[in-house]
Amino acid sequence: MRILPDVDLALISNTVALEGGLNVLKDALYYEEVNEETKESINILATKKSRVKEAKLLTLVELYHSSTIEFYVNALSLIRRWIERFCGLSE
Repeated sequence: MRILPDVDLALISNTVALEGGLNVLKDALYYEEVNEETKESINILATKKSRVKEAKLLTLVELYHSSTIEFYVNALSLIRRWIERFCGLSE
């Protein structure tokens, strides 16, 4: 989390955010609701409070939720699970 003061915006996985002392409900510009589909991979989009309403950052939030990005994220998730299962590798 040391990098946050030096960047305009950060996409942070839930695990990293929690380990860095962030509170999803208080610190995130946007967070995904937890349900059976999302509970394994929640990401947090965070920025400085002074930049929360900037049009470019709000556009990024919209793009993150586009079907193209959803497809990409799901494909990466499938690849990761395949590697873990068949190659015995994990992060």
